[in-house]
Amino acid sequence: MAIFCFTFLHCLLFKKHHHRLLRNWPVLGMLPGLLVELYRIYDFTVEVLESTNLTFPFKGPWFSGMDMLLTVDPANIHYMLSSNFHNYTKGTDFKEVFDAFRDSILTTESEAWKNLRKASQVMMYHHGFQKLSVSTTISKLKDGLVPLLNRFAEEGTTVDLQDVLGRFMFDTTLVSVTGCDDPLSLSFEMPEVESAKALHDIGEGILYRHLKPRLLWKLQNLFGVGTEKKMIEAGATFDRVCEKYISAKREEIAKGINHESEDLLTSHLKLDATKFAKRWTHAALCETMRLYPPVPIERVSPVRSDVLPSGHKVEANSKIIILIYALGRMKAVWGEDASEFKPERWITETGMLRHEPSFKFLEVVVEILQNFEFKVDERQIIEPGPHLILSMKHGFRVSVSKRP
Repeated sequence: MAIFCFTFLHCLLFKKHHHRLLRNWPVLGMLPGLLVELYRIYDFTVEVLESTNLTFPFKGPWFSGMDMLLTVDPANIHYMLSSNFHNYTKGTDFKEVFDAFRDSILTTESEAWKNLRKASQVMMYHHGFQKLSVSTTISKLKDGLVPLLNRFAEEGTTVDLQDVLGRFMFDTTLVSVTGCDDPLSLSFEMPEVESAKALHDIGEGILYRHLKPRLLWKLQNLFGVGTEKKMIEAGATFDRVCEKYISAKREEIAKGINHESEDLLTSHLKLDATKFAKRWTHAALCETMRLYPPVPIERVSPVRSDVLPSGHKVEANSKIIILIYALGRMKAVWGEDASEFKPERWITETGMLRHEPSFKFLEVVVEILQNFEFKVDERQIIEPGPHLILSMKHGFRVSVSKRP
């Protein structure tokens, strides 16, 4: 007991603290301070990294395996993901944490990853798939999203725009991947889409696995409680939904049904928008992605011990978290106005875009902005939620009206 008290007081009084809310306590490490800020975890990481020179060593509870290095240093990121890419993999326990995705391109390594990447690239760059992707997006836009927004405008209903656009993206992906459609997803009633909810629950569960000792979430998974219970149920939902779509596709093949996708690209090229308007719209989208990246974190692990450009030594198989959300808000990277929304960052002095826009990407935005006005509900609280895929905790409520 005397030794424990001495150790506790020594750490409390003499140990250097990297951040006022992340004190490194005996036994518990920095976990208590992290749990206090869990409700605003992403904004909290911005504050921590801004005050610790872009890289911060997080210490978890003793023997929990939660020690990790947090970084947004561009030199570190380039070093790990580009110049020394082969030494930084997903890590030995990555597949275990992301087990819901099984043997997908997200969880595989080495040759298996290369083979899956090659196969996916063949599919993505195939003319037939690109043709289907464009026609599906335009079809869903014209027959699903626009009519739904029209109905909301006529009814004068306040709607969660995040939910609406999430359904639209999920539907277009579903059709492109499976060839099957969910006609109720973008209906006025907007019923719950079980597969989309399952994906949300899995993302939330995986994030919490990063914030819990491995033994704790393993026990929760074993007994089916907490967020692990939701993940187990979500996995069962995915299995059931995938089986349904695969069975439907097998029946089509057995019956010799062949759906020819119509190429609607050329008929929709005559958009009433100037080149500058398109450039500005694309710049606004890039700025939105900077401040609100869909995937806010990236995780890597060194195969061999190494020293990063920032001077931090990393041991083999240790965890390194690249906080993409925080990176987009670092004053050291973007300047004093890093937290401001300024699309002009993405337009050169000659008025050109820094990146060429995707036709399919802009088609949806232009169509919506040309036909509708959106008024944000000023009473709502807008903040990011603790999810693996970045989303607003309380949604994004707006009222919709038609443009004259």
